[in-house]
Amino acid sequence: MTETFDKVMKILKEKKEISDEEVKKITEESGEMTQEEHIEFSLARMKKGADAEEVTMEQYLEAVKKMEESAEGTPEHAAAKKIVEAFENA
Repeated sequence: MTETFDKVMKILKEKKEISDEEVKKITEESGEMTQEEHIEFSLARMKKGADAEEVTMEQYLEAVKKMEESAEGTPEHAAAKKIVEAFENA
């Protein structure tokens, strides 16, 4: 795991949120995350840092909206798709 990923995930787990500005600052200081890390981070961020595997209706609706707003193939779209699929397959 990259240093950036470790830092942003730590903040997300502690505070349950992290701003885009914080992510940008950490990325500038520590370097880019890998594609897989970015997807995992985006997924965790949409779940608000929760460790629970169960997807709530609120998380599902937010993920559907994110899928509509983001371009296919982006980490945000991939993370949102995972949430949608998890909810629909539960």
